[in-house]
Amino acid sequence: MDNCEFKLFNSIPAEAQEIRKTVFVKEQGFADEFDETDNSVSRSCFCER
Repeated sequence: MDNCEFKLFNSIPAEAQEIRKTVFVKEQGFADEFDETDNSVSRSCFCER
């Protein structure tokens, strides 16, 4: 687990916005992927460095 990193965000990072746009808007056809809840939740990310 030494090569893993945990991050907590109070807003949606640009990288996450791009992933959501690609997966949900471009690939799956969602029109309104982002809404008011995006500004009121915390996000966490656990990833390999």
